[in-house]
Amino acid sequence: TSVSHGTWYALISVDHNKNVSESIETNNTRYQALSIAGLADLEAYTLSLNAPGFKPGATVTATYRERNSGGLNAAAYSTRFYLSTNTSIDSGDILLATVKRPALAAGAFSSTTTVSLLIPKTVKPGTYYLGYYTDDPSVVTETTTANNTKSVGVVVLANTTKPDLLTTDFKTSGTSYSAGNTVYTSGSVRNLGGVNA
Repeated sequence: TSVSHGTWYALISVDHNKNVSESIETNNTRYQALSIAGLADLEAYTLSLNAPGFKPGATVTATYRERNSGGLNAAAYSTRFYLSTNTSIDSGDILLATVKRPALAAGAFSSTTTVSLLIPKTVKPGTYYLGYYTDDPSVVTETTTANNTKSVGVVVLANTTKPDLLTTDFKTSGTSYSAGNTVYTSGSVRNLGGVNA
């Protein structure tokens, strides 16, 4: 099952170790070309959201596209959307939706699809990753599943009537200085609150 799709060759070699002394040694090998279909390889190809941040209880619109980059048709499968605290999308994250997907031919792209996802009201404000897992649970035998997920960063805003400022990515230009030196700093500020600051 580890053979990739493409053209391979089946060969036979008579007296391969040349134990028999022959009048002609160059006619002992024959081969036949074989076309190997390989396996399906479903891939999470694209993902975009209608906004970079949402409040708990809000609906997110996700647009995505998948493809089968393998050499065999993929049977119908499911795609699941998750909200995660890291880029590793798996069944341990918050499940947002399950989408039934039709069969996908070898080498074909799916249609661009839009799905509405509800952010649970119990989710705490902060930075998350919203992503999807193609063929979850696994029903299609694939060449690899390492390319079955894709995610994008998203901020869950506080569902309040006050600002909530958060400093992120703070750093200085160095760690050791002499008296009189100038220290340069950089960073960013994010408002996780429900109103403008």
